[in-house]
Amino acid sequence: MAVAQQLKERISHLTLLSSMGQFKTMSDLDGMMPMFRMMLGLGRYTPSIAMSFMRIALRSMRKNPNRYYKQIIDNIPQVDREILSCPELKNLYVYSTYESVRQGERDMLLEQLMIAKDWGFSVEDVSVPVTLWHGELDNYVPADMARKLAKKLPNSRLKLIPGAGHFLLYRIWDDIVSSLKEQVTVPAMVLTQ
Repeated sequence: MAVAQQLKERISHLTLLSSMGQFKTMSDLDGMMPMFRMMLGLGRYTPSIAMSFMRIALRSMRKNPNRYYKQIIDNIPQVDREILSCPELKNLYVYSTYESVRQGERDMLLEQLMIAKDWGFSVEDVSVPVTLWHGELDNYVPADMARKLAKKLPNSRLKLIPGAGHFLLYRIWDDIVSSLKEQVTVPAMVLTQ
């Protein structure tokens, strides 16, 4: 969103999947998985404590990504469990979890703090068209967060997917790609002799 806000003359459309807007108070995080809610709250109000907790959690992820996968599976909706039970997706999830912290936890820590802190711009200033795809059952980023974000964005279209969770991408990939194709504009070429 920051790029779309800053470079609006170069961005024609923005598509977001299971995304959250900036939060101002802890009540903005209602419905989120408790461990993520706690980390974002600590990141916003006590970043040094958040860094300590997150460093421990991320080291644990690096040491045993399968255990992290199990913790996630135990706390997500059934529809997401079914998606991640596919052996290829489970392996991809575990591998990408490990890869995200393989060289240390610094970048992941910074990303989490960036989400928790003031973004330096208002989403109300994002003027390009934005399509938000979101699962109604998402508990990583609850659907209410997508609804609030869509209301703040001046030119948005919210596509709430009934019966879908955070991993809706794997369920509706074709629909998302078709939507993206509709957004692509190819400038007419000027031929000169």
